[in-house]
Amino acid sequence: MYNFKLDTSNLEKLEKDHGFRQQSIKRAWIAITTFFLEKGTNARFKYWPDDVTDVNTTGYSGYGIKELIILDPDHIKGKAEDNLILLTVVLNDGIKDFIYKSMQEDHIMNSTFFHFDILDETDASIYTSHDFGENVLMYLTESGFEKLSSQHIAESDLISLPETIEVINQEHEL
Repeated sequence: MYNFKLDTSNLEKLEKDHGFRQQSIKRAWIAITTFFLEKGTNARFKYWPDDVTDVNTTGYSGYGIKELIILDPDHIKGKAEDNLILLTVVLNDGIKDFIYKSMQEDHIMNSTFFHFDILDETDASIYTSHDFGENVLMYLTESGFEKLSSQHIAESDLISLPETIEVINQEHEL
């Protein structure tokens, strides 16, 4: 269930504050993702199998998948719609460190990962980042909203959804 969205709207590239706004969005994405990495127990990544290569190339859905598999030997693979593979990993220290390091890489996208969810102890998604961080939905309690607002995230960057969006889990184990 999601009740907030990160405002990732940006000015036109030719407008003077475009770069500043993009940096602001990325900082907010990093702070929000970090907040949920600390709250979550597992993460689920979606990727196309043909995108997993020997080289970690940003801009492809397979970025980091091999490393995540190594960092969690007990990972679970499943199948989603559109021939996407689901990789579920425990958010252990190694996985978190790998994600944190990817946040610092120099790239133009908010995220190096194509699509991932952060799950709570009931396996429900509490945060989802799609399209390399361009589409971010989350479930925030009132205290979570206040905590994020106190971390230099403008309240206007967190858009309250008029109705809660329910998540339908359509995972099929491989």
